[in-house]
Amino acid sequence: MPSEVHIWNGEQAHVGQWRGLEGVAVIAAPQNTPLLTPHFIQHCCEWLTTSGFASVVTPALTPSEIVPYLQADFSAREHLHVLIHRLGALPQIKIHEKVAIRRAEANDIPTVLQLDHTAFDQFWRFDRDALIEACTATPQSSFRVAVASKPFRFPAPRWESDNTQRKTIPEGTILGYCITGRNRQQGFLQRLAVVPSAQGKQIGTSLVRDCLEWLVRRRSRSCVVNTQESNLRARTLYQTCGFEMLHSGLYVMSRSLQKSAKTNGDLP
Repeated sequence: MPSEVHIWNGEQAHVGQWRGLEGVAVIAAPQNTPLLTPHFIQHCCEWLTTSGFASVVTPALTPSEIVPYLQADFSAREHLHVLIHRLGALPQIKIHEKVAIRRAEANDIPTVLQLDHTAFDQFWRFDRDALIEACTATPQSSFRVAVASKPFRFPAPRWESDNTQRKTIPEGTILGYCITGRNRQQGFLQRLAVVPSAQGKQIGTSLVRDCLEWLVRRRSRSCVVNTQESNLRARTLYQTCGFEMLHSGLYVMSRSLQKSAKTNGDLP
């Protein structure tokens, strides 16, 4: 079911399937609108239940935004760390000599989505709609890919070969991507992914540097990014690149829509 705007008693929210996951829905308040009321959230849950969904989640929410969801029997599924870069001195990053970063093109999208699926677990993976949403979430955005500028050797991306032996990566192979957003003077690192077999080769840090340079050229004051509490590798990468952890984080809330479920948030 594609996302649609659900309106009831003067309130509205975007509801639909969560990133292609069977039986999992999402409720998201439109940007720059008042908090949804618990009564409206409950109504959306009932409507989603009759539409055949088994569970529902939210996008990442601030501590104040989760209050009505708690009152509607949601619980926290994920806690996300939020980090900020003040865009002063940029990190001194040695870019891999055989990697180049360029603007993403429309025909890159299928490969980018394959890459994304190898880098994230099922719940967090992007489908095409989520990728487009990340690119259009802010008034200005940058969608960039890291590619092999020369042939070189390391384990092949998972979708290219079942052979785990080291092989030559052909020139032009997409090894990672980054989506950066900007709203006035605030920057956002919306998405960063590197194919697992290419991690540890400064591709992620090169993409972060590219993101920060894009924001500096547009006179942004800071850049924020969020990552899962359990994702130590990502947090270390961002802190190495000059990001600082903020005290308050974000929460993804969830609720089961099955009356027989023993606990809230039973998601695949």
